[in-house]
Amino acid sequence: MRSYRGRGGGSQSRNFGRTNNSSGGRTNPNTFPNRTPSSDPSQIRGNLQELSQILIRLDGASYPRYKEILGCWKGSDYTLIVDYIQSDPYAPPSRVRVIIPHSTSQLNPDLFNAKARKIATCDFLTRQFADAIKLLSSKKYSSPRNQNWSAPKGGGISIEAPGQEILERSSVLIDSESGEIECRFTVSFPARGRTILGHDCAQIVCDTVSKIVSDSLIYANFDRKQCNDAMIHAKCAEDAEYLRNWLDSNCLLAFVANGAILPRASGSDERPMKSKNSPIIPFRSPKELQIDVKLPNSGVVSGAAIRQGVNLIVGGGFHGKSTLLSAIERGVYNHIPGDGRELVVTVEHAAKVRAEDGRSINGVDISTFINNLPFHKDTTSFCTQDASGSTSQAANIVETIQAGSKCLLMDEDTCATNFMIRDARMAALVSADKEPITPLVSRIQWLYQNRGVSSILVIGGCGEYFNVADCVIRMDEFCAFDATREAKHIVKQFESIEPLGNVDSERNVKPKLMETEDIQKTERFVVKLLDNFECKCSVRALDRIQFGEYELDLGAVEQLVDRSQTRAISDAILYLDRFIKTSVPSQTNQIAPNSSTTNHIASVTSYTNQFSMNQILDHFSTQLDSHGFDFLDSGSKKLGVYSKPRRLELAAAINRLRTVEAMTQKIDF
Repeated sequence: MRSYRGRGGGSQSRNFGRTNNSSGGRTNPNTFPNRTPSSDPSQIRGNLQELSQILIRLDGASYPRYKEILGCWKGSDYTLIVDYIQSDPYAPPSRVRVIIPHSTSQLNPDLFNAKARKIATCDFLTRQFADAIKLLSSKKYSSPRNQNWSAPKGGGISIEAPGQEILERSSVLIDSESGEIECRFTVSFPARGRTILGHDCAQIVCDTVSKIVSDSLIYANFDRKQCNDAMIHAKCAEDAEYLRNWLDSNCLLAFVANGAILPRASGSDERPMKSKNSPIIPFRSPKELQIDVKLPNSGVVSGAAIRQGVNLIVGGGFHGKSTLLSAIERGVYNHIPGDGRELVVTVEHAAKVRAEDGRSINGVDISTFINNLPFHKDTTSFCTQDASGSTSQAANIVETIQAGSKCLLMDEDTCATNFMIRDARMAALVSADKEPITPLVSRIQWLYQNRGVSSILVIGGCGEYFNVADCVIRMDEFCAFDATREAKHIVKQFESIEPLGNVDSERNVKPKLMETEDIQKTERFVVKLLDNFECKCSVRALDRIQFGEYELDLGAVEQLVDRSQTRAISDAILYLDRFIKTSVPSQTNQIAPNSSTTNHIASVTSYTNQFSMNQILDHFSTQLDSHGFDFLDSGSKKLGVYSKPRRLELAAAINRLRTVEAMTQKIDF
């Protein structure tokens, strides 16, 4: 076997750690297992003092021998579990967990006696752990990429650091019955070259981790401020969740509390803006929209209520229209105390929609908005790899509604002009029978009246929407005013002028289409998500996922707020792809081509394993609720890098896969 001398000076085999089989170079887990066969905390290998002695004994040994410490180790306050050891100092860091019994942590039961409180408390403890890392984690070593070969490297401890939103995460888990806390984090085991720095690792794993756990996870050690902060965090989330449920049951879309701070620090920083050169104006509700709501912890709060229907936010440029919509858009999530948007709450199913030039569309019925294309191209199961602005926005609306949204959020700045409006002059030049696009202004009130789909739109240059608006909010120097009556008065003033988006005058929307073609009377059936059954996947950024050689662009999915959500989506797509290809749907879902499925059928690979998009999304939700995030990897990895994506973001990611194969078929109710 040929050997070579590595940069660290040691003789190493080129086939080190590999098997001699023909499995494509995959590592045999029995040769150098990176994870313990059992991570059952009851199977204790020893105590932390014994772990420290083993690490000291390993000092100077080759890096793969770190695998000797895989397993469970008992500390005085917690159990330390080493689940996975990185293959070398340059590989992704090792995965470690700690489990703390309630008898040790003495976590206040009021912090996890309800779902909203438990999620918030897990979020709070994650933040505590991340803050403790910053204070206590070793600063001795930096990233391997910034050091020469012989320099020490590794030694870092990390956990998924949350942002402004309170999300359901896998980084810290609390057992509702026992009160046991489990925290998942990573440790980059230190090395010099590829040799173990055992003394340093013993200090990190046995001493530094113990101090971090003691300061951040053991409630009995918290000072009064930490205890108060934990309860405020839990109550803040509980109030927001209560308000969100209350909105839905009272036919409301959003609530913006008086005193809310809506502006953010910058386009890339979601923290509240600090007053520097200009004053920060707290939100104040117009009296016509103001309501009072009694919350379980904060008592009675006042603010603006946005009702179901067609709602416009208007005003001059730079006066706060998009700022208000952005706050409403993020209101689908609970926010941390001090964010300024703690009581800016939106119904869970609200979805931001925009134009998206160049996106792929696969088997979507866009005939509600686009029909009568040249050369009789069908739009009831439309496909393209390079959608235009109007086509992409139509598909985004249809896909969002089919995924369960009843509230569309749109900003005129990011919409396709020809999809939003078609004025009388253009209609006079281009006859109705030559224009396949039915503008949104002609459909938006119909969506609400017939499908129960409301909307909130930022409109700055198209007054035609006044004709169809139920409520108009005017922003003036970041102050909100109810301009509904004024807008309706303007509509009457212009009654003599033919409405620019008038359906009858344009004859764009045929009565037959409005009666028979219905977004929710069709269903999309998915045959496959990915080409490669076992393709490698990595998350490049918040809005980028790499599947093999293909990159999924989620830049237009604007309500994706945390990279850990993107990781959950990426692994969910892998899981669901396996589910679709290996599961057999019920007989009623095994559909065959018929007259109502269109020419797209010819490009679909198979018709025996088909699940509707909603079945796929329901399956994911059921698995997540039943088994937590561990179902994504069969529970073997115990990853702490996930947070829960909404159903709508998962659907949006699936719909944007260029490898997806799907078709639309009419269904009977």
